[in-house]
Amino acid sequence: MEPQSTLWRARGQSIARVALPAAGLTALWLLSRPYGGIVHDAQLYVGQALAELDPQGIGRDVMFVQDGQFGFSIFPHLLRFAVAALGPSLAAVGISLLGLLLWLAAMAALANRLAPGRRAWIILIFVCVLGPEYGAFGAFSYGEALAIPRPFAEAGVLAALAMWVSGRTGAGIGLLIAASLFHPIMALPGLAVVLVVLCIEDKRWIGAALAASGVVLVAAGLNLPLAGRLLTVMDPAWHDIVEARSRYLFPSHWPAEAWSRILIQGVTLVIAALLSEGRVRQLMTGVLCVSVAGLAAALIVGDLVPSLLIVQVQIWRSTWLLGVFAAAALALCSVTLWQKGGVFRAVLACLALGWVAATDLNFVVPASTVALVIFLGEPRLRDRIRPVLLRLAWVPVLALASLQAGILFSKLITVIQTKPQDAHLDLAMVQALGIHSLVITILAVIWANTAGRTWKHAWQAVASVALVLAAFMLWDDRSSLQKTIDRGTPDRELTQIIAGRPGDVVWLNPANLSWLQGGFSTWTLAGRPSWVTMMQGAGVVFSHPLALEWDRRVRQLIDLGLAGEQMRAPFTTPAVDRTPDVSHARLTTLCQSPNAPAWVIASMDHVGSTSGRAPVPTWQTPAAAVKLVVERDQITWKRYERYAIFGCSGDP
Repeated sequence: MEPQSTLWRARGQSIARVALPAAGLTALWLLSRPYGGIVHDAQLYVGQALAELDPQGIGRDVMFVQDGQFGFSIFPHLLRFAVAALGPSLAAVGISLLGLLLWLAAMAALANRLAPGRRAWIILIFVCVLGPEYGAFGAFSYGEALAIPRPFAEAGVLAALAMWVSGRTGAGIGLLIAASLFHPIMALPGLAVVLVVLCIEDKRWIGAALAASGVVLVAAGLNLPLAGRLLTVMDPAWHDIVEARSRYLFPSHWPAEAWSRILIQGVTLVIAALLSEGRVRQLMTGVLCVSVAGLAAALIVGDLVPSLLIVQVQIWRSTWLLGVFAAAALALCSVTLWQKGGVFRAVLACLALGWVAATDLNFVVPASTVALVIFLGEPRLRDRIRPVLLRLAWVPVLALASLQAGILFSKLITVIQTKPQDAHLDLAMVQALGIHSLVITILAVIWANTAGRTWKHAWQAVASVALVLAAFMLWDDRSSLQKTIDRGTPDRELTQIIAGRPGDVVWLNPANLSWLQGGFSTWTLAGRPSWVTMMQGAGVVFSHPLALEWDRRVRQLIDLGLAGEQMRAPFTTPAVDRTPDVSHARLTTLCQSPNAPAWVIASMDHVGSTSGRAPVPTWQTPAAAVKLVVERDQITWKRYERYAIFGCSGDP
């Protein structure tokens, strides 16, 4: 019996040594993706589910009447069942959590194929904490904590690539097909990467790729559904609307910081690929090729032509894979280059400098160039650079990281000191400063490069338990008002005020509070369709009728001074606290226009002269919205909780 009990004890200890770090890593992943509620694109998908469940109410919203995007995914159908069974709040929480867990599981499978043992853990840590943004303007990130299909499609792609590295190409293709059912745009780069690596491995696949391209061109020439859009040039008026509302769709308009990040990611992946062998190198090469080709196609065919299909497919989104693999590549480089020693450590210093200053071309261009030159010229430089110079290479890295951390920490202190007592300090807001990324990656690199030393499992267990407890308490990062909005229960006081007149509601707010500017808030708190919101413009690239009608309504508000230019062009105009003058004259003009809204909800702070009209009812939100506003480097907090309700009947 003694040997048997000893065996079970050994197995238990072995499981604990894996389970505890795995739990800690999962908690770290969740803490790096706090749940903010039904916000951003989750409003679109959960809103569409509510619209299908209420076709005569929310379903009359112009965004759903003129829909052009929801029919390409099975996700809206699955979400509708979840919302009907659980309600919007619980369904969104559950689906967001499930998407994150599947994403991490798929990434763990891929990390174990890219590198064994401790290096796989380092890869996962880096992917967790490094900036996940891709594209431009911070519009998109990989592994989002949202009730949307993108995390599920990304998980399918990562799992498929893991299968390919393992030699299970058939299973990988099956996972890619499943990912395409959730979000074909996000799955397309994965399909392209597999095709590229198959061509690298077996040149006969090049013929198959050319044949497939020929079929697509023939289908486009015959103007078959979807394929015909490839040779269709986007209507100029439509293009103008889409370019203003969704500038991130056109890489020629991306700011320098977006290209700076892509450059350091690409150089890091090049070096990691050269350090790797076999299928891992082929996979990294495939990701590089697809990312570069996607950006080139988006610039040439999407920007200059522009092809309707290329603009809609958003082929530049191939950079989401570049972001994931670059984070993994930096983790591999941080171990391999350091252990190689000599000039390779100078290469690592240059890469580190580029990542610390990832949004500044003035640092990234020289850092990435020197990193490549030293790495490729290592045989000739090995005995020509003195050790003292190699150590000095880390001085600018440490100086910049310290300066950056100090600035960010001072900003955090200012935010905490100025925060009103009832304001919600988002975990996501704190993480956006990036201090945790510096600390965690440094600790991970130290741990990775001390493999010969003994690390007490007790410390790992304590860290894992602390992370799990923190995730349990902090992952749900919603404010009280956001939780109320998410429940989907109309506010009794508000619905009583607007009960006398059916129709759409337009909700006026300053640019810095656009998340409360109608949309999901109107659908849930008022139980009504929105007349026009910034969020409705997210789908204008997929629907020409929606684009024209949305633009007409937005321009009408802007011309009347009831909204700022930022509503039509959110990625070009600074988000300032523009105070709309909700005056009697302007409301009269709005209400007398064709297809006017039935009700106007406006913050009391922005209600101007009401002389010549009867007193209007006011409404107080279930909880105050206390918003952090940064204007000209000044940090202030603004409160919004009381609103005036204006009814439109020719003369409001």
